[in-house]
Amino acid sequence: MILAQKVVRQDGVLLAQKGAALTEPVLRMLERLNFEAVSVEVESTETAEEKASRISREEEELQARFSKVESDPILASLKAALLERLHEED
Repeated sequence: MILAQKVVRQDGVLLAQKGAALTEPVLRMLERLNFEAVSVEVESTETAEEKASRISREEEELQARFSKVESDPILASLKAALLERLHEED
């Protein structure tokens, strides 16, 4: 497993960078410093076809959710940002 976010103490001292491997020594250090949880990256098991299908479904859901407020510029910007984020995962 690798860290999805950097780990920082309350006083701002960096303990581990984003992308660092969670080795036994790192886990022991985090436990010793009373960290209860950290964010880790998870590898996807989706096939390319499954991913394309999921993204298509999520696009359809976004279109449906925003269909009644298309004239609102703030909500249109939100929709565009969500669609952009959805495609960043590609």
